[in-house]
Amino acid sequence: MALLEPALVLDKESGPVPLPEYLVGGPGSGVAEGSWSANEPDWVIIEEDGEQYLRYAGVAREASSPSAATLTVSATGSDGTQESASVALAAHYVDPSLELNQEYALPGDNIVVTYRSGLDDDGETGGNGATWELLLTPEDGETVDKSTDLLTTASPDERHFVAEEVGRYTVKRTRAGADGEAGSASALSEAVTVLEPVVNVVFSPLPEDIDMDEPVLFDASGSTIPPGAEVWWAVTKRPEGSSAEMVLDDVIGKRAILTPDVVEGTYTVEARLMLPSRPDPITRSQSFSFVSTPVAGPVTDETEHWVGDEVSFDLDRSSYPSGSSFKYTLSAVPEGSNAELVISADGTQAILVADMAGGYEVELTITNAEGETSSHVTSITAEESSAVPLTLNSTLPVVDDDGDQSVIVIDIDGDNRLTATAAQPAVGPDTALFLYGYWSGENSANLYDSSGEPFALVNPENGAVLETGVGHTIQLKRDNGAYYQLQVTFETGDQEGDATVTALSGYYCGESLSDCP
Repeated sequence: MALLEPALVLDKESGPVPLPEYLVGGPGSGVAEGSWSANEPDWVIIEEDGEQYLRYAGVAREASSPSAATLTVSATGSDGTQESASVALAAHYVDPSLELNQEYALPGDNIVVTYRSGLDDDGETGGNGATWELLLTPEDGETVDKSTDLLTTASPDERHFVAEEVGRYTVKRTRAGADGEAGSASALSEAVTVLEPVVNVVFSPLPEDIDMDEPVLFDASGSTIPPGAEVWWAVTKRPEGSSAEMVLDDVIGKRAILTPDVVEGTYTVEARLMLPSRPDPITRSQSFSFVSTPVAGPVTDETEHWVGDEVSFDLDRSSYPSGSSFKYTLSAVPEGSNAELVISADGTQAILVADMAGGYEVELTITNAEGETSSHVTSITAEESSAVPLTLNSTLPVVDDDGDQSVIVIDIDGDNRLTATAAQPAVGPDTALFLYGYWSGENSANLYDSSGEPFALVNPENGAVLETGVGHTIQLKRDNGAYYQLQVTFETGDQEGDATVTALSGYYCGESLSDCP
């Protein structure tokens, strides 16, 4: 079974459309009689003057709203067998006489709608007997009536409106019947799609991986580009002596390539979205600095530390081309210091533990692939803290694995001795902290103070929630005004309430936390 018309166009909103002819038994077997059905309730099969028609029975709110009709025809073949076939037919639900001057628009564009019938159905020229509606379907919303935005012109068969919002605008024109009431003769226009043009530009590789004579791809594929608009590319800034230009990488202009030809300086590339309805383009720029000669900078911004601090150094304040190598050197330490640099596997970072008071100097040397070098010396100082280390009076780890409501109690006594005891009730006059395993969630523990007597967390938030396996710095204030600082690391167990303290240390800081390391 085959349809002679594979597509069906509905040109009138309420007008019936004759059903397409079909063949039974293959091409050339002739037109056969059969029974039709459609996907109700939006579509119905009607019969007028002995002919069957397809009719849309739903309520159209815009040109694209009616779903395609699914027609099923059943007939008897030449051999007497019953055959049937279902075919989805396209429904282009518009009236060609209702024209919009634009298919796509930008926010703020003026759209003109013209009805080109010549002679109205009631025998009168002009459109005085018709009502006009303006419907807007936003990108993510339901169709709304915007008829108050539809304005008249000098011609009765013409209206215009300003497309203020992103979405699809459709105009509907209904001719009044002879009795003064709205009749069924309506026209629905094509939709004009309003787009907000956006230019987004990314480039690759990353700036630190760019080399001379290697292409850099600029990509505007993530932009919103209305039909008819074009993307133009321009190099608006280049180093002295450079003649680099943009070369298109695709036929539609969304991708372009720049190849750096000068080893030092900054390149700026501008994407320009040229819109037919606007005199000025929408632009977006991206820049990168191409570096060939390395420039070593300070290895840290933090230059003042306490004795015992672990100080980290990195390349964040330096510039260098890809393929460079790095060398950290501890060039000066206080007399008697045994401090050493610990270098990362890739050579980009280093760590130093300041073991004595005094000055330290770290030299960074960067060498590029051509052998050019740059060095910088960074000086840091370490001071002895007036804080007194607490004496750990417990054997670690301290394990609480009974899974009940008990806690690990952390005490600080008058002789600055630090103790952790498992399976304890949350009471005790000298108790500093109560540690309870993952009451607020797995891989965490809650830390509570003793409500200010004698200790209180400096920044309490209903009991601090700590992460397992991470060193935490906890600051406490005693009721006599003295401050303490603890370092706690723990692991959670298998049940709620379980916790294991794996590391515990601290300082008595005196009357100010600023004295704590």
